[in-house]
Amino acid sequence: MIKRRRRRGISLGTVVMLTLTGLVILGCFWLFPKLIGNVDLQFDARQLAVSIDQSFRSTNDSTVRRVNINTPALAAAQITPSPVLVTAPEKLSFSLTATGSININKAVQKALTDRSGYRFSILFESLKSEINADLSIATLENTSIETEKLTDNNIPIAAVSAIAEGGINCLSLGYDGIFNGGISGLQATQEAVNSVGMTSYGVYASPRERSNPRILEVGGVSVALLGYQSDLSTTGKKKLSKEEQAFALAPPTLPTVVADVASARALGAQVIIASLSWGKKGASSPSQSQRELALAFAQAGVDIILGTHSGTVQTIELFDVYRGEGQQSQALCAYSLGNLFTYDRDNRSLISGILLHANVTYDLTSRTVSFDRLAYSPTYVWRGKEDGKTLYRVLISDMPPPSFVQEDQLDVMNRCLALVQETMAGTPIRLRKADEVVTGR
Repeated sequence: MIKRRRRRGISLGTVVMLTLTGLVILGCFWLFPKLIGNVDLQFDARQLAVSIDQSFRSTNDSTVRRVNINTPALAAAQITPSPVLVTAPEKLSFSLTATGSININKAVQKALTDRSGYRFSILFESLKSEINADLSIATLENTSIETEKLTDNNIPIAAVSAIAEGGINCLSLGYDGIFNGGISGLQATQEAVNSVGMTSYGVYASPRERSNPRILEVGGVSVALLGYQSDLSTTGKKKLSKEEQAFALAPPTLPTVVADVASARALGAQVIIASLSWGKKGASSPSQSQRELALAFAQAGVDIILGTHSGTVQTIELFDVYRGEGQQSQALCAYSLGNLFTYDRDNRSLISGILLHANVTYDLTSRTVSFDRLAYSPTYVWRGKEDGKTLYRVLISDMPPPSFVQEDQLDVMNRCLALVQETMAGTPIRLRKADEVVTGR
């Protein structure tokens, strides 16, 4: 009996089932990205079956259903956003405008007073467009003691307020007559300055003040304001005891500066500014001893030196010094910024001044300081008649003059401009362009 050989192959039913299975799998690959936004997912078999069933049921709907990503089947589709890394800046900077001394005597006070009251605001109103920095500094060579009579030395608070309105926000009080009213007179002047929104510094009403230097936050940078002087008026010396003199003013000596810099750094200061009342009255240039002392101060850690007292504009230097682990830093020294305003018109140098502009950058990594945008605006103290009355104003001497400036006064102003330009020639400071706006951050 011959046995028939069993036929080998795939039945038609098997082919149909395999085809349907393949179509389902291909459909899954096509359908799931549509539902969940092309996110690469992994599911177990039960989850896959549930999703396929839901997908087939939705084919008859005319609108696309919203996918709920909180369902167990699609929980893996939730995307956790990557944390945004905020990188701290490596450098911080602020803009600085520094200028010279302000001295308002009794004759000026009288000239700027009429039936309506004081008119001190006109003194500095022409400077508002030029003084718009984060930190703006001048030196006040007056006291403001409300309880005492007005004199060549003592001015009303209205005059102090006019300085603030002109754009100055910090006043050094370091000059030889600051203690003519004693310690209480200094305190009254400090209160007057602070009451109009400015910060006072440079001399000290107590041992506590002397040991705690003034530190401000400017553009995110901690800036210490120090002051040094050695001279006092005859009246000031009489008003202070020896004990008071020991803390009331800091002498401009290297050991004193080294100690003060260390104290300021310990309190967090990153940039150190020192105002110095030094040099010979009327001198047109610094002495050799001043140059040597300035370099020593810079090497000791002072970043910006602002000189006063001479009443004349002197040269400006940039020093390259080394800090910490051999890191090179810059230090800026203005030996004298002259007068911003004075009643004294004995010669042109006394009524010629500058506004020194700089961008100060502090490197957080190397802890060094650098300067750019170094420029100056030349100033001129105008005196003349308006409506038959003597008035005073501080003008920018390279700008078109106001209509009240007469021809002979314009000639004097131009001579003052030439004097300042001659002094600034050869320095790293350029003349600010007439249409350039110097602003804060």
